[in-house]
Amino acid sequence: MANVSRPLDLARKYNQKNAKKYITALVNDTMVWDMQRPLPAFAVSLKFLQFDVEDDLVAKYVFWHSSAHVMGAALEHIYGDDLLLCDGPALPEGGFFYEFLLLNPE
Repeated sequence: MANVSRPLDLARKYNQKNAKKYITALVNDTMVWDMQRPLPAFAVSLKFLQFDVEDDLVAKYVFWHSSAHVMGAALEHIYGDDLLLCDGPALPEGGFFYEFLLLNPE
């Protein structure tokens, strides 16, 4: 049901065994879709993506992108106003990083 069902709900209902393995979903073969976000009315196909599938670079990129945000949030929590975050993307060749400046390193 559009704007009510989420990919996570469908994964749990139809593939409960693997639902926890899914990182994200692909709507209509082109749009990366958050597992918690309600599906749009125009969704006609849904594919679940896993990190541990070797050729699934989309799932890996989504995981690394989210991981960079988590690392940035952790750095802000630890260093507060003494930290300036710069760049922190996921890397197309794999992994992620975050550049930052520590204003008062002690």
